[in-house]
Amino acid sequence: MLRLDGNVLPAFTHPVARWMYDEPAMRELVEAGLGACGRIAREGGVRLGLHPGPFCVLASPNPAAVENGVSELEYHTDGAGGGRAFGAGLAGAFGHDVERGSQ
Repeated sequence: MLRLDGNVLPAFTHPVARWMYDEPAMRELVEAGLGACGRIAREGGVRLGLHPGPFCVLASPNPAAVENGVSELEYHTDGAGGGRAFGAGLAGAFGHDVERGSQ
């Protein structure tokens, strides 16, 4: 498995630049480039994976942070992931120790 940085498409989920990826010419360019990477990886027997960055937070008291985290996960599954299989490892605690269950 070769893990690619989740920022392979810079600012894909940011409102300032998101529009750019919706432009047909850019979409075609991105799809062609990622498609070529996928073909080369398959031919070489290499699995590719994308990994969200450290700021993809779902366990937050801040609704905007959660919304941004969901957008990042959607990007990794639908956008750059091409709708392929998706596996997630979730961990963390907010205000308590999960393993001990104490406050």
